Parts: sequence; structure tokens; C-alpha cells
Amino acid sequence: MNFAQTLNNVGDIPLSLLSSSWINGDLISIQIDVDVYLVGLEEGKNHLHGRIVLSKGDKPLTHMNMSK
Repeated sequence: MNFAQTLNNVGDIPLSLLSSSWINGDLISIQIDVDVYLVGLEEGKNHLHGRIVLSKGDKPLTHMNMSK
């Protein structure tokens, strides 16, 4: 099963809208449109990504703890 077929099984995405895939070493690669990439890059500029590491025994955090 190729990349496009896998995605098609997940939702109602027509195969004609998906790029073809190829094996690049140990990875599966797909080509994306430069304009689509730049739009996604621009949209992601204001998104904060992070990681919280808790020690064993720490109380779990809720969204209320993180908004303070």
C-alpha cells in the first residue's frame, strides 16, 4: 500500500489530490508544493511548542495549571 492509499483509507481524500511517495533511505518521502509549505510555515509562527517533564510523584498538570 502506498502513502496515498494509506491516507485515502483514513478519510475521504481523493487520491488525485495527493503527491506520490518514494523511498529515501529508511524514510518515506513525499513532495509538497512550495506555496502550501510557506503558508503552513507562516501559520505556525505563532504556535508555541514545548515539553513539560514531570518527576515521579509530581501531581499531573491540568490546563488550568498551565494558564497561570
